[in-house]
Amino acid sequence: MTFEPQTPKIHHLGRWLTMDVGDFEGDGDLDIVLGNYSRQFIHQQGLQKNWNTKKPFILLENNTREGK
Repeated sequence: MTFEPQTPKIHHLGRWLTMDVGDFEGDGDLDIVLGNYSRQFIHQQGLQKNWNTKKPFILLENNTREGK
C-alpha cells in the first residue's frame, strides 16, 4: 500500500479542525467528513476573508470502488 499526501481543494475555505470516517452513503465505502470551525474565529486577527463561516461540514465521498 502506497499513499501520497493530498490537499482538498477546499482547504482555503475554512478552519477544518475535525474529521471522522464512516460509510455515510451506505455504499460500502469509507467516506470522510470534515468539520469547519471557522465561525468561532470570525473576530480573530488573521481571519481569512474567504473562509466560509456558514458551511459547518463537508463530505468527501470515496469513489474508489470498482464499477463506479
